[in-house]
Amino acid sequence: MNRLLIAALTVMLSLAFVSTSSAQQTQLKIATANPAKIFNDMQETKDLKEKLEADSKELGNQEKQIQANIQGLQDKLKQLVAGTQQYADTRKELIQQAVQYDTWKKIAQAQIQDAQKTQMKLLFDKITDAVKAVAKEQNLDLVLAETNVEFPDIEQINVDQLRALINQRNVMFSSGNLDISAAVTAKLDAAYKTRGTTPPVTPPAVKP
Repeated sequence: MNRLLIAALTVMLSLAFVSTSSAQQTQLKIATANPAKIFNDMQETKDLKEKLEADSKELGNQEKQIQANIQGLQDKLKQLVAGTQQYADTRKELIQQAVQYDTWKKIAQAQIQDAQKTQMKLLFDKITDAVKAVAKEQNLDLVLAETNVEFPDIEQINVDQLRALINQRNVMFSSGNLDISAAVTAKLDAAYKTRGTTPPVTPPAVKP
């Protein structure tokens, strides 16, 4: 009789433990956020893209001017007689212009890439902080970074590329009701509006 009683108590305790564990699990609040979508939707990113496009256009105009100067020296050199002082001086100037152009181009590319990397890291840090803030406001216990990968025509990619795309999918299913991306974007935009614009990328000085 005691054995039956002990067995019954054991079962009841086990059921109570399972019930408590299940209750704790149901209280866990989980949400998702899409960093890439937030990054593209936030106003600061849009303003930075416009500024980078303007800087890129300005650099393009400067590059065309330098190329035109070099082309002018090349055309002038063709009209001069080799061995003359004027030919030697023009050739020297052409070489100097070409070297300066090559150096300028490398510096410009390096500066732009460095600025883009720095700004991208700063924006990602801001997104992370905003996600934490929204999670705290909504009493969330966990926020998963959701990556939605659009699959192209599989005829255009190989097996390794397809495998890589599949591996990027980190959330198999979400109803969308748990997505806080819009709330995070709104918080970032509000902070950006209060803080002001981000300092622009300054193109390197040109020395034709």
